[in-house]
Amino acid sequence: RSAADRKPLKSMGTIHQATSGVSAIHVGGYDKGLLSVGRHNGSADVWQLVHRGDKQAAPRWDRVSAASGAHHSWERVNRVAMSPDGRFLVACTDDNTGVWRLPATPDEEPFELRHLHGGDWQVSALDVAQLRPGSHLIAIAFLSGAFEGWRVDDGAVEDAEDESDDLSKFGAPAKLTPTWQQLRKGSPRIVAISMALEGASARTGQGVIAAAGADGQVLLWSVDGLGRFAAATAAPRWAVRPSQMGFAFSAVDVLVATGDDGLFDLERSPCWVAAGCEGQLVAMECSSGTVVHSGIVSGSVLAVRWR
Repeated sequence: RSAADRKPLKSMGTIHQATSGVSAIHVGGYDKGLLSVGRHNGSADVWQLVHRGDKQAAPRWDRVSAASGAHHSWERVNRVAMSPDGRFLVACTDDNTGVWRLPATPDEEPFELRHLHGGDWQVSALDVAQLRPGSHLIAIAFLSGAFEGWRVDDGAVEDAEDESDDLSKFGAPAKLTPTWQQLRKGSPRIVAISMALEGASARTGQGVIAAAGADGQVLLWSVDGLGRFAAATAAPRWAVRPSQMGFAFSAVDVLVATGDDGLFDLERSPCWVAAGCEGQLVAMECSSGTVVHSGIVSGSVLAVRWR
């Protein structure tokens, strides 16, 4: 588009009462207008966009929740992510990682489901996606090279794996269940993760996880409706190095097309992975990792998104 056709973005208001500088942001709770903000003081806030009755008036941001897992004054939140429905928050500092179930009202406190402490748990990449209503999958990678998956279930969830998955009768608001753990000792760390789980809404469904490694590899796994790797070996379906220059990819995103039944089949359903690195943007087929597009871009690609 020409410069004359471009219009400035409309402001959606300003977040006030910022007691500490912003170090990370993530949009979640799409139907609720929620924004998670990580701060330099080790805390994470959740803000909600509120539209006023007067259409001419700018909307305002209300802080609806706050959580902090930092143990030291020098910690800052360098990664923050929220589930699409706004129920779960993950905040990662330089020394701590916490997963919280967010309260339904601002008067309640967040419930911490998991806490990791120490330099070995510094996070290098993170993504949160919905498996089905009330159940989400967290894919998290660490600087050590380790790669883990955690399923979080919000109280009673349909199709629970067993009765122990329902902790609502014990008064717990949610449960976190590890679904996989790859130590990957000696392997380059994962620097970007993207999940598409729309087709994994049932146990027979499938979802895909794409990741970019610091060594220039792009990898893809298939998971079932409970967030477990489909392959018994937990090995990726494929791992390719699409950069002819050997650059590491710093951004990745995956897009799937589900069938009329809402499910996804990796062998038959359309699915693509986009990845970007220094001066290059590529698109690959999920089934094989075959590059279907490769383009030269100016500068470094720091983020990509299918729409």
